[in-house]
Amino acid sequence: MIGIGITGCGGMGTEIVRKMTGVEGAELVAAHDVSESAAQNVVKELGGEAMGSYEDLLEREDVDAVVVATPGYLHREPVIRAAQASKHVFCEKPMALNLGDCDLMIEACREAGVNLMIGQVLRLLPLFKESARIVREELGKPLAMSTVRIGGWGYTEGWRASMETSGGILLEVNVHEFDYLRYVCGEPVEAFAYGGRLALDYVDFEDTVYSSFRFENGAIGNLRAAVSSALGKYTGEIICEDGALSYDNRKGKICYKRFDGEEVVITRDELPEFGGVAEETQEFVQSILENRKPSITGADGRACVEMALAVRRSLSEGVPVDIGSR
Repeated sequence: MIGIGITGCGGMGTEIVRKMTGVEGAELVAAHDVSESAAQNVVKELGGEAMGSYEDLLEREDVDAVVVATPGYLHREPVIRAAQASKHVFCEKPMALNLGDCDLMIEACREAGVNLMIGQVLRLLPLFKESARIVREELGKPLAMSTVRIGGWGYTEGWRASMETSGGILLEVNVHEFDYLRYVCGEPVEAFAYGGRLALDYVDFEDTVYSSFRFENGAIGNLRAAVSSALGKYTGEIICEDGALSYDNRKGKICYKRFDGEEVVITRDELPEFGGVAEETQEFVQSILENRKPSITGADGRACVEMALAVRRSLSEGVPVDIGSR
């Protein structure tokens, strides 16, 4: 049995351990939060014991793995301390708000010989997972990909309203889309972007960003991201060597067509039921039980942060920005 501890018992943290404790071979044994009532609520629902400090949680021998679900700017220290205590780590996205913190987290887990999985869940949501499968198995090499995620914000105060603590929409929200672009198209090598704070006067970061990427395999891609729109939209198109695919996440619909075939439409009711947080938490537990790396690693989490920071640098400097050392 894998004993799970959690620090950060907000809505997302609670949902993660709720799904994780539903996995055979895992149980919640300890919970910690700066709000004692939040930790108490989690253990009341899922079992275990509310801990007065994170140190007390890490000292427990029955804690084998820790879920770190604090805000992104508070990920580095809990992850490193968990690794130093020989605990496996599931860290919610974004991995961190800068690459230095990502590197320290990766190194700490590597030195300790423990797993580090990042909650880049988008690629596991049924619509996105099925779209990627269709591309790989039926449509051939991706040549170009475009995705749109726009809507409102609503966080007028608190840590999500500050660049310093949230990383802005690029890190708090769009690390999901960056991960999916990379998951479908491969490693990015360059980013370019236009955007800024165009509409919202209660945040100190960009609310609208249009970014473009070049990928190592020659593909191109773009993301239209905004929290400044009264109309919401979450769609994508992928052009491949042998056909094309489009998806609409709000409608739960995928359309695709090979050049030599008929158009196929898949609706939400036809998509696999299992996926998302349930699948990522199962993968984390199984990776520990099977003594292997998880499918979404610290390197994957770092790559998303690097894409976001490259976009932000391009916004600031007005030039294309290289990604990585390739």
